[in-house]
Amino acid sequence: MKRRDFVSEFLVGGTLLKTRGFNISQRAGSPPQGVSPTLTEGVFVERAASGKPHAGKVLAAIQPHTDDIPIFAGGTVAKLVGEGYTGYLIRFLKIDTIVCYDPWGIYEENPDHYVTAQVVEAACWMAGMDLDYPEQMAAGLQPHAVKGKYYFARGPQIANRVVDISPWIDRKVEANLANKTQGPCGENGARLRSRLASQKLRLPILGPDDDAANRAYIKNIVLDYDSLSQRGVLSDRELGRRFGLEWAEAFHYIGPQESQLERYISERAVAI
Repeated sequence: MKRRDFVSEFLVGGTLLKTRGFNISQRAGSPPQGVSPTLTEGVFVERAASGKPHAGKVLAAIQPHTDDIPIFAGGTVAKLVGEGYTGYLIRFLKIDTIVCYDPWGIYEENPDHYVTAQVVEAACWMAGMDLDYPEQMAAGLQPHAVKGKYYFARGPQIANRVVDISPWIDRKVEANLANKTQGPCGENGARLRSRLASQKLRLPILGPDDDAANRAYIKNIVLDYDSLSQRGVLSDRELGRRFGLEWAEAFHYIGPQESQLERYISERAVAI
């Protein structure tokens, strides 16, 4: 069975939105500068969990470019793996949780980003179905629904979850330091330090050597002070500050929808 067309429509029903710096009615034109995530009322703050509550679960981090996951969700991936997930960067597995671009992200212009997001969402939708692809059933591939989705965006986004990444901020820096081929991180701190030295200048925050400069540049410039210019999103530090955290990442999170039928029956059913 072929599915050629994917139609995505973002529905917000009965939800009061806090438009922190972004008017949701603004649809056309270039992405506004200086915007924050638009957060729904009752946004959930996900903090560190003790032990390994996710042991045995599978996490897939899917990205079109090598810098996407490290820049936007590196702290959350480190947190989930630290709590027991086995993490994979693109693999054919029975996946429990996805980290990827938001298929409903606002003002996303890069087709690599929005096509990847739409394909991932479509794949998640079909992964748990048992009504289609009988040839896969015959081959022994049983349905396995993705239970959790952490969708991030480059730019404005309607977010309902903020993840406390304070204990993992240095792991996020490490991930971005390792990515030397693409994006704003890698060795750009050392390059800036060298350029300033040629002008008889220095930034004390960059430290005494190239390694310190790279780490400080990623943590204090890319992820914080110049985040809007470098990544198109609010500073991880500023986002955290708004929720009483040191560092944070924002997501459009989709989790399992639990049926309330049995509870309803137990509370209201009468004997006959």
